[in-house]
Amino acid sequence: MEDINYPTAYALHGITKFTGHSMCGLPIIGTECFVVMPCYITKHIIKYDYDGKTHQEYEVIFMKKQIGNDFIETEDVLFEEPQLVNFITDSYEEAKKVCELENKKILVGSYHKVAIKDIPEFKNEFYKKQEQLQDKVNGCDILLKKSRKDYNEQI
Repeated sequence: MEDINYPTAYALHGITKFTGHSMCGLPIIGTECFVVMPCYITKHIIKYDYDGKTHQEYEVIFMKKQIGNDFIETEDVLFEEPQLVNFITDSYEEAKKVCELENKKILVGSYHKVAIKDIPEFKNEFYKKQEQLQDKVNGCDILLKKSRKDYNEQI
C-alpha cells in the first residue's frame, strides 16, 4: 500500500442500529451512540447562507470500520467511501468532550422509551455500551485486557 498523504484528525463516528420498519416496509436505522475515531480528511466544504453565516463540512474516511460488533483497520483508503461530518479536531480530548455532549442528546431523546423509575439503570447501560464501543475503537477491548491478564497470571 502506498503512503497516505491526507491530513488526519479526530471525528465523531455514529454507531447505527436497526430500530424497525417503516410503514412502507423499509428498514429504519437509528444512531445508537457516537464514538471518537481517527480519520483522513479528503475534502473541506464551506457553505454560505443567505444571511452571511458559514457552515463547514468535511468528507472523511475513518481509519477503522465497523464489521458487526468489531472495528478493523481500513485496509485500502482509496476504495472507501467518504462520510460527511461537521466536526473535526486534532485533539482527542476535545473530540471526546463533543462526543459526550452528542451522546447526552441521544440519551435524553431516548428517555421516552423507558419508565421513569428505570431511567438511572437505562443511563448506566447506555454509557457502559458507549464506553465498550470506544474501547474497541481504541484497540483496548476490556475482554482482551482481561484475557491477557489471565494468561500472564498463569505463567
